[in-house]
Amino acid sequence: MRGGITAAKDIPVKRKDGSVFYADINASRITLDKKTYLMGIFRDITEQKRILEELRTLNESLEQRVAERTAAVEKMNEELCVEVSEHKKLKENLVYLADYDPLTNLFNRRRFQKEIDDLLAYSRRYGVEGTLLFLIWTISSTSMTFTATRSGMNSS
Repeated sequence: MRGGITAAKDIPVKRKDGSVFYADINASRITLDKKTYLMGIFRDITEQKRILEELRTLNESLEQRVAERTAAVEKMNEELCVEVSEHKKLKENLVYLADYDPLTNLFNRRRFQKEIDDLLAYSRRYGVEGTLLFLIWTISSTSMTFTATRSGMNSS
């Protein structure tokens, strides 16, 4: 209201039937027949208050649901991180077991064959000669036999 003043906000007002409503009261000066009067306007804000309260309640409910969902997502993320970590450890172990004997922690047969093949290929490519020493252990219930065999590696 132009030139008006707010006299009161959110005031409970009693109707003739005894019911109560909430109102904002604004006032304004008017002049009639050279006399100045104060005109008051009561604006019922009951519905506005009800809507604001409903919005506040819905907002609180939404914030609660967001907090619950955020907590659930954080928990799932932690569980996923643990699973990824376990998967990574299992993968590293499988990679290790692909090349090493778990009992002796030495190259297994497959890796040992690959190393020999690589050395032979290197020897052939660059004309390098070498010697390969085979150690064979035989264990029986009564004795242990050790045999060493020496073999020359030829690039031909």
